[in-house]
Amino acid sequence: MITALVATLIRDEEERQRQAAMPAAIARVILEQHRQERGEGHGAPARKRRAFISWNHARARDAVQEDYWGPLPRFNDRMFERVFRVSRRIAEELLNTCAMADPFFRQTIDCTGKVCICPKVKLLMALKILANGVAPTAFQDYFQMGITTAHVCLKKFCKIISNDDHLKGIYRRRMSRADAKRLSNMHFYHHGVPGMVGSLDCMHIGWRLCPVALQGQYEGKEKKPSLILEAVADYTLWLWHSCFNHPGSLNDINVWDRSPLLQEFLDGTFAEEVDFEFEINDIVFHQVR
Repeated sequence: MITALVATLIRDEEERQRQAAMPAAIARVILEQHRQERGEGHGAPARKRRAFISWNHARARDAVQEDYWGPLPRFNDRMFERVFRVSRRIAEELLNTCAMADPFFRQTIDCTGKVCICPKVKLLMALKILANGVAPTAFQDYFQMGITTAHVCLKKFCKIISNDDHLKGIYRRRMSRADAKRLSNMHFYHHGVPGMVGSLDCMHIGWRLCPVALQGQYEGKEKKPSLILEAVADYTLWLWHSCFNHPGSLNDINVWDRSPLLQEFLDGTFAEEVDFEFEINDIVFHQVR
């Protein structure tokens, strides 16, 4: 009887110790799994380190100064505009605007005491990505800049330009009576169509981080979620109307049916600022005369 009681007490004590040691054993197993995933555990494959590239920022600055932005550049103003789609004067204004809005576009010293990337190099990298519509890997050898840094330049540049009140008042303003007359005359001169003020078109842009709950609604013909940009441009590519909120499952006719520009035409708010009938009659009158 006493032997059976002692054996029971021993089993209970062993079970209590096993249960007490169970959380520690589970923690060791989970820790070992994490180490193996990071390549630090016993028998784990060798961890691949990210390649380090020593970018020569001084070389990029000297190349930009010698080719485009120095006192005697190799390429003239016309070549500068052909490459970056803006004139050198406008690029200088954009650089001043970006420098006043964000210290990222100013010449600074990093934590190691080295001179950071030249602001002109950052601006031209963003302009060239926008002008050519390609990945920054195509220009990183010339601008001596990594892909991540190039994406930061592009995002900060677009954010500053889209939020600047002065630039919005010039390039994103609504059409006025004078603008309608100027555009009608210009398009009539080039195309022979009276009363033409622009070309309306839609473009699908992929939405990589679309929420799962919205993917079916925004899935277009490419079988991927996308958003539709509706814009009106004139002969000189001035965008006087843009709307970027339509799901990719719509076509051009459906987009026009729900366009805010069509709603302004229907309720008469657009005609309060621009009298198209007056402009068309004026063009026809000059044509007959």
